[in-house]
Amino acid sequence: MSSPLKQNTEVLFLIDGSKDVSKRLFERQKTFVKKLLIHFNISLNGPYGSILLYDTNTSKVSIFSPHNFTQRIDDTTQYGRPRRMDRALEQAYLQLSRSDIKGRKIAVLLTAGRDDPRSGSRSVGEAAKQLKQLGVQTFVVAIGSDHSISELQKATDKKEDVFQVLKQSKLSLQSQLVAKHIKDKPCK
Repeated sequence: MSSPLKQNTEVLFLIDGSKDVSKRLFERQKTFVKKLLIHFNISLNGPYGSILLYDTNTSKVSIFSPHNFTQRIDDTTQYGRPRRMDRALEQAYLQLSRSDIKGRKIAVLLTAGRDDPRSGSRSVGEAAKQLKQLGVQTFVVAIGSDHSISELQKATDKKEDVFQVLKQSKLSLQSQLVAKHIKDKPCK
């Protein structure tokens, strides 16, 4: 299977592991990411993939497609603290800005709701500014209905880069649509 992405592409997946995410939804997010890995043909030789798990903090699960990438995803457990998408996007910027890979950079943010209003978080649009300045193409997969889609769109280049999946049971069915949209989007 040839990849729909060029070999020097780097894709960073941000998985929502916050307290509002049920165990079932957490597993569905992991399945969705694994399907995208297949669609993109992520490998050690590129295109490259990495995973960040986020809630209040952000943890690196896997960086740049190690040999056991899908196993690392399967073994990932959530911590269950309040959601902070701004910190996830900040960590994405740090990781992608330090990368030696010089091709297209993509961030795929999965979220199952709004940030905790008591957390003092910045807006996702504000948090994504550094990613945009770096030339990262950001895509958002909003799971459920507890979102401000207009706010999430501020993290992306175009409103079409936000995918709302109202029923979590339909998440994995959206992998092909999301993969095609990312593949067909012109590079910056």
